[in-house]
Amino acid sequence: MKIFLPDQVLDDKEVERLIENHQDVTSIFFAPTTLETIIHILALFKKGIPLCPISPRESSLPELSLPASICSCLATSGTTGAKFAMHSLENHLANARSTHRDLILQKEDGYLVSLPLYHIGGLSLLLRSFLADSNLVLPGGARERVTHSSFVPTQLKRFLEKKESYPNLRAILLGGAAIPLSLCEEAKDLPLYLTYGMTEMTSQVATKRFALEDGINFGYPLPGREVKIGVDGEVFVRGGTLFLGYYGLPSPLVDGWLPTRDLGCLDENGLTILGRKDRMLISGGENIYPEEIERAFLSLSEVESVVVSKRIDKEFGERPIAKVWIREASSSSLLYEKLERLLVKFKIPYAEDITVVEGSLEQRGSYQLSWKQGHE
Repeated sequence: MKIFLPDQVLDDKEVERLIENHQDVTSIFFAPTTLETIIHILALFKKGIPLCPISPRESSLPELSLPASICSCLATSGTTGAKFAMHSLENHLANARSTHRDLILQKEDGYLVSLPLYHIGGLSLLLRSFLADSNLVLPGGARERVTHSSFVPTQLKRFLEKKESYPNLRAILLGGAAIPLSLCEEAKDLPLYLTYGMTEMTSQVATKRFALEDGINFGYPLPGREVKIGVDGEVFVRGGTLFLGYYGLPSPLVDGWLPTRDLGCLDENGLTILGRKDRMLISGGENIYPEEIERAFLSLSEVESVVVSKRIDKEFGERPIAKVWIREASSSSLLYEKLERLLVKFKIPYAEDITVVEGSLEQRGSYQLSWKQGHE
């Protein structure tokens, strides 16, 4: 494995030396995207010491007594609050060895370290590269060495705006949040792969090359994973990548299956995710999925990020509301008018229910990564 940094390149022998000579065995640690964090994670992984990378945004490290039998423990935030998901070595090996056939890493490939290392997406790309003895490229490193990257929709949107050149890029893995079809249409000439996954399944569950005629569809489960749809439309998953459970909590499994709280359907093209079971609202007897509204907002050029929730309404029972971060001047009434061309009227938040905030995603203080809502 080589590591390409902005100002230097570490060859295989140097990376191996750094890993072998690394003496720090701290299991629970802050994990900024740096060479030091990468070496620390790989050293613990190779020595069989449990690792628990924590976002450097947190004010303190959690007090956990990690079982020696686990490989990793990652914070995951769903609608039920923060939990820590535990994985075995076998989980990570299964994830690395059974990805989409087009995404199998070769020795000379280079993966852009584009996702946080305390997140299952960032950790999995790191471990996949290590196990394949391929290379890592940190942001600012040699772009010509990048063959693979993993983006959330906001990152892809910026990538397209900047028109950054990665001449040897063969695959962009897209997930982590609601994916606007318009964004995929804009990127249709890129090697774009849509992926559905979650921390509890050690990253990917289903991954598919984007095809305009199929829309936002994730294809069929990858080798070693299974998906079924419950009677109420909830997605259930299991397989060799299924995690060991949440730290200190009872097992969430139902007859060996993990209920994801995602609503979806399977057809001849594969898996489509409709929204979150616990986010769906009913307005005037109509089911509304906030994710659909978020995708519509994100298709607008001035919108940087959005969160759709709901409020109680005397007439309709529930109504959607939206908080929208914008990159250029706009108003709630103008956004409402634009949404009228994208959604049926009952799904659109009233103009007075749209809160507009000027500022970038960094100012908001969030990566907008939510793997529990599906979509590595």
